[in-house]
Amino acid sequence: MSHVITEMRRIMVMAKKAGKKTKEIAEFLGVSRKTVWKWNKRAHHPGKESFRDG
Repeated sequence: MSHVITEMRRIMVMAKKAGKKTKEIAEFLGVSRKTVWKWNKRAHHPGKESFRDG
């Protein structure tokens, strides 16, 4: 399961860089907007925080 979530996060980061909106990404990945927001925040946090689950 962890590999799937890691891949979803990678897709989310690429979509954000491409200018996609949080709502669009959430609908595509089947997660909440809050989840996309949290993943995006963690993806730009230095250190181990960016890899934390939850």
